[in-house]
Amino acid sequence: MSPGSAVPPPVTAVLDASQRWLPARLGEVEERLRESISGWGGPLGEDAGDTLAAGGKRLRPMLVLLCAGEAGGAAAVRAATAIELVHMATLVHDDVLDEAPLRRGLPTVAATSGRARALATGDLLLSRSFDEMMADVIDAKDVGRGVIDGVECEHLAFRNTDTDWQIWIELGARPIPHKYVITTKATTGMPQYTLRIKEWRSDVAADAFAFKSAEGAKKVGLEALADTDEVPPGTVTGEKK
Repeated sequence: MSPGSAVPPPVTAVLDASQRWLPARLGEVEERLRESISGWGGPLGEDAGDTLAAGGKRLRPMLVLLCAGEAGGAAAVRAATAIELVHMATLVHDDVLDEAPLRRGLPTVAATSGRARALATGDLLLSRSFDEMMADVIDAKDVGRGVIDGVECEHLAFRNTDTDWQIWIELGARPIPHKYVITTKATTGMPQYTLRIKEWRSDVAADAFAFKSAEGAKKVGLEALADTDEVPPGTVTGEKK
């Protein structure tokens, strides 16, 4: 957790329940964040360093690490670092749009260095997030163009030692993904998962995401998945404290 954090009690409870592994991983994320902005030098490096030093609760990296579980390893740390870099970049850019003088009680980059430098600092932080996500990629291909549900898309494919994944991104003014295919090579049988996104909307009511079980559905506890090898090794199944 960063020095400037104001950690709410629910977050502290999660950290305590995770025993040692989650705080240790968050420490690795913090170190990787420092490494990601080190060596830039010059005014942008200074502004990026000030943004990092301002701290934060690091809720987004924590959620990534929790989803990956204790067995997530270095890949989860990289993903968590990338998410936080995106968040930091958006905060810097938001302060430009809002003309905000302070964030977390400290002067914003926009206030101290001006609009142009703040925009460049945010762009730099954002670019480092992509570097983090590509750190373990061993092969990348632009396969060409394809049509997904009537929409012409660019087809990209990537590979690392454990996973292959493909993405189809709409051409033109709306570069949004329409299909993902992910193959997990480290799991028995190399299962493949496909996600198709047919409609992007921003006018959806919040209660549309409330879970509603089907009639006759039965809840299954995690302990029932003990023999399922797609559950990451090291995941606690059904344990009660």
